Amino acid sequence: MAHTIRQVTAVALEVDDRIGMLSQVLRTLKNEGLSMTAIVSQRKAGTALMGIPEDIEAARRLAGREGVALTTREVFYVEGDDEVGALCEITDKLANARINIEDIYALSSKGYYAAIYSVAAGDVERAAQALGL
Repeated sequence: MAHTIRQVTAVALEVDDRIGMLSQVLRTLKNEGLSMTAIVSQRKAGTALMGIPEDIEAARRLAGREGVALTTREVFYVEGDDEVGALCEITDKLANARINIEDIYALSSKGYYAAIYSVAAGDVERAAQALGL
């Protein structure tokens, strides 16, 4: 199964739960020329946006200018050829290392897939080792 795995820094910010908020954030990113590898909206306890910026320092500067509290966390970004069981190799490696996956976001299209795995902050180093990074 052909895939690549990268450990990357994701950013998260809490935003108001109101109509047009995602559009406003995306427009700001566009106007600043800040490209995102991924973006996810969550509406659990409060509303949050999580993304993987191509330039983490630019994201930090933008958040500072906009007065937005930004938190970061290390996640694993995987992409590769889509086939039945494409995620099994990664989940098996983490399970065998006794590492719990906190969240996963995955999408496939036209024979290709991408996934974002997050683990507890205390497990990031062990997860990286288990994934061969």
